[in-house]
Formats: sequence, structure tokens, C-alpha cells
Amino acid sequence: MEQIADDFVDHYAIGGETGKAMLVCIDKITCVRMQEIILGKWKDKIAALKKTCEKLADEQAIMDMERKLASVHETIMAVVVSEEREKLKVP
Repeated sequence: MEQIADDFVDHYAIGGETGKAMLVCIDKITCVRMQEIILGKWKDKIAALKKTCEKLADEQAIMDMERKLASVHETIMAVVVSEEREKLKVP
């Protein structure tokens, strides 16, 4: 779960991807655990991006990093649970 969360955060925080994403889990408990792990790693990524921004000297690089930071700060995450479907009975 940790590696999946790392990959998820790297892809969406650093990769510059915008839009929506969905992570499907096997059950509700796993989904909530994944969200907790991802949120922790997301906060760590924000702190790392801030430190990187402070070290930059190039004005264009600073502007690019500030854009990434703004995008990461605006990201909203939620767990969505759909209704359970009746299991199909196979004769």
C-alpha cells in the first residue's frame, strides 16, 4: 500500500497532472486506509516542494514551482463508497 501511495502522490503532485483521478480498492476499509496513507504522503510532498522552491534562484523555475504548489494545495480528496450490488447467482 505504501508503494502504491508513493506512486500515486508522485504522479499527481510532481507529474503536473490535472483533472480527476480514481483509485479503486478491494473494500471500504482498504480504501479509507489508502486515503490516510496518501494524505500523509501528500502533506510530506507539499513540505518537500516548499523546501525545493526556497532553494531555487531562477525566476522561471520559482514560478513553475509555485504553480505546482498551488495545484497541490487546491487538490481535494475524498472516499466515495457506492452501494453494494447484489451478487449474481450463476446456475
